[in-house]
Amino acid sequence: MSTQWVITAAAERITLDAAKKGETTFTVTNPDRRADRAVFDVVVGDGADPAWFSVEDPQRLIKPAASASYLVKAAVPAGAPPGVYEIQGRVFSADEAPEESSVLSPRVLLEVPVPPAPAKRRIPWWVFVVAGLVVLVIATVIWLVVPGGKPGTPTPSPTPTGGTSPTGPVSAAPPAAGYVVMPAIVGMSLPDAELLLINQGLKLGTVHYRYAPSGNHTVYIQYVPPQYTVRKGTAIEIDALETINPPTLVSPAAETHLARTARPRIEWKQAETWETRWSVQVTYERCGQFGGCQVGAKPISTPETLRAATTVTSDRFYDVPPNLDFNTGGDGLHDSGRVYYQVCPVDLYGNNTQRCLSFSLYLDK
Repeated sequence: MSTQWVITAAAERITLDAAKKGETTFTVTNPDRRADRAVFDVVVGDGADPAWFSVEDPQRLIKPAASASYLVKAAVPAGAPPGVYEIQGRVFSADEAPEESSVLSPRVLLEVPVPPAPAKRRIPWWVFVVAGLVVLVIATVIWLVVPGGKPGTPTPSPTPTGGTSPTGPVSAAPPAAGYVVMPAIVGMSLPDAELLLINQGLKLGTVHYRYAPSGNHTVYIQYVPPQYTVRKGTAIEIDALETINPPTLVSPAAETHLARTARPRIEWKQAETWETRWSVQVTYERCGQFGGCQVGAKPISTPETLRAATTVTSDRFYDVPPNLDFNTGGDGLHDSGRVYYQVCPVDLYGNNTQRCLSFSLYLDK
């Protein structure tokens, strides 16, 4: 059985210094009951180059219920085009193919800023002094050469009509044909943000949902920063804050009595179409020889990520293997047959929403 790795990112962005270098950390946890060798690498998004990133000690042995931190260093070359790039950490078991056991972290952004404009060269002060002397000499020559000893009265220059005063503000040059300026949409509702993008000649791209208790369909991150020049028609990728409903139990019905040898398949539904992962926890009720029961003393399953469902009406399910011990053990405890289940949605970034479906079943002796 493949290790169900858990991977998290220490930050949402990598900040580059003046030399275009930065770093961030990913944490990999082994929730299983056996040690396993983890291999960590970096998966880059569109436009980014894997050569920009390096990982210290990418392969490590991680003990059960232990974690390891991986330092990822970024070094962006001087000629890299400015923009916002995304990366993900990936972990998989060394003894298995990556496609069989790999797990991706939440996405981390890397912003390569536009290089600053070259500083204007300052003209030395003595150049102005020399220029003034030249003007003075020319004026003196004109005074001596022009008949009457003085030049004629100059004709006043015409007063400009309209336009901006030379001392007024100077606006930035408009974008080139076929390009528009990215507006600021963070904090806006999704409908308002989409309307603004359309009016600007852009469109709403992929929306990644992040759980928040007070989320109300608002834009949390825009992957193209405000004031960036982008081509018309570009699909703008964003993160949005959303609340979520607890899953709904489909089968079996809560408190159902099943045979001891049954392998119950737990099925549920989720109202939100964007939700694709759930954390499932199974615990048994254990009792003493003379009564007195407690829940959670013998967990048989650490939280694990389930496969994605395709539509809101598709059933989500999990097969629970039986592992009951009805005989009194050395500790004087035995399983009562009551099994507790908890199914909690987990968002794209690995955040457990705590909006859970909780119920119990009975496996009779």
